[in-house]
Amino acid sequence: MYKKIDINKTIIDEYLKIFKLQQVGQINNNITEEEILKAINFLNDCKSPGSDGLPAELYKKCKYQLVKILKHAYDEGIKNGKMHESFYKGILTLIHKKGSEENINNYRHLTLMNMDYKVYAKIIANKIEEQLGIIVESEQSCAIKGRYIWDNLNTLREIIWNKQESNFYIIALDQKKPLILFHENIYGVSLKNMVFVNVLLI
Repeated sequence: MYKKIDINKTIIDEYLKIFKLQQVGQINNNITEEEILKAINFLNDCKSPGSDGLPAELYKKCKYQLVKILKHAYDEGIKNGKMHESFYKGILTLIHKKGSEENINNYRHLTLMNMDYKVYAKIIANKIEEQLGIIVESEQSCAIKGRYIWDNLNTLREIIWNKQESNFYIIALDQKKPLILFHENIYGVSLKNMVFVNVLLI
C-alpha cells in the first residue's frame, strides 16, 4: 500500500529558494508542564492503547504523577534529537472500507501509538497551530482556525458565474498515499525553511 520514496533534499532546498517563504519566530523548544497537562486532557477516552497497553484514561487519572516524567523524557529527546525507542513503535492494522476484500486499495491503515507519543504530537500541533495563520496564505482556508472553506467556494462560484477569468483550471490533487516519514518529505523541509528548526518533528 505504501512505499518509501527517495527524495533529493538538495533539489527541494533549491526549489524552495525560488519562493519567499513567510518567516515566523522560532517555536520555543521547552515543553512546559502546562502544555503536557493540556495535551493529556485532550486525549480521547475509550480508544485502544498502543503497544505498552497504557490507555488515555490512565494518563488522565495519573496526570499529575506523570507530568514530570513526561517532561523529562521529552526534554531528553529534544536534547538528543531522538526520543526513546518505544516512542516510535506502533501497532499497524488494516481496516476494510468497502468493495472487494482482495483489493488492497479498499483498506485503510490504522496505527495505534503509545500515549506518550500522542501527548507530544498534540503539544507540537498546538505550537504550530499558533503560527498557521502567519505562514499559510489566505487562499488556504481548510483546517486553519478562523478560516472557512465556504469562502473559497464562494470565490470560485463568483469566478464561474461572472466569467471574470476566461482561462482558468480547477485541479484536484489526491494525496491518499502520503510518505510515512514526515521529516523526509517536502512538507518537513518547508517547515524547516520557515524556521521551525528548534522543534523535534516526529
